[in-house]
Amino acid sequence: MIYLISFIAVLLIVPLFRLITLIGKRRNRRTAAEVAESIEKHIEGTEDPYDWDDFTTRPISDDYLDAVRLRCCDLGGGPPFSQSSINQLREIISELRQFRESKGITPKSDAQSQ
Repeated sequence: MIYLISFIAVLLIVPLFRLITLIGKRRNRRTAAEVAESIEKHIEGTEDPYDWDDFTTRPISDDYLDAVRLRCCDLGGGPPFSQSSINQLREIISELRQFRESKGITPKSDAQSQ
């Protein structure tokens, strides 16, 4: 009987977590410029104490930007980052800027899309 109750509880909890993740992802709408800025602040050490944690733990609604977030997570928590990790973060920033340009997004239109 306990196994049945546990099984039913798991069946109810898993969709609940998926729903919570989906809601959180919809609420975290960030632009490529904001993601690049978060990464730059982290490299420079000019962010607030929990900014990197917020960035790496909250899914982003845009699939490409969320994949970038996950790539940053794979580098580790830092600081201190190794020089190779810093170089990878700078490459990601460069990719984000190219992504913005390929979409025809200027800083002015990026701010208006929020």
